[in-house]
Amino acid sequence: MPERLKDIVTNSVILKNTKLDISNFTAIDGFVSHGAILQMFRTAFSILLENNIPLENYLVKVELKNISYSYLFFATKNGEWVNFVCENSFRYSPKDYIEPFFVMPQKINAKNMDVVSAISASNCLTFPFGYMIDEYFKFLSSNDKLMAEHFPNRAYSNHEYYKNVFGVRY
Repeated sequence: MPERLKDIVTNSVILKNTKLDISNFTAIDGFVSHGAILQMFRTAFSILLENNIPLENYLVKVELKNISYSYLFFATKNGEWVNFVCENSFRYSPKDYIEPFFVMPQKINAKNMDVVSAISASNCLTFPFGYMIDEYFKFLSSNDKLMAEHFPNRAYSNHEYYKNVFGVRY
């Protein structure tokens, strides 16, 4: 993440709640991370489907490493994420390594692959960073709406995302 973006996020939180100093934490963009993990699941599930291999024969193992004192932030138009963090509690990963999360075997087909992939990606990021699933989806959808305003055709790169949404170079 660009250092300037981390400064913008940190300063927004500190301005709202001076007792909450997050400057020594590592910020991770929850929206971009969700997209990357989502794509990983889609690819894995697509390979299984294309080869007619039932998912019931596999467990998908996901490991998060080097995440101690990291937090997911979400860009929101009206500072909803900053307000949430300042009013509720700051959510971060206290561990450097999160025990592997297993996606339990289930039926998967081309019709439900996107749903199963989205649920799997969400489960990978909620628990390790202290979010309830409804909180996570709320901020994820806020990011999605913000991104859609800047990229109505849904085609964007991380470079464009950071530049247009946050005004910083990646």
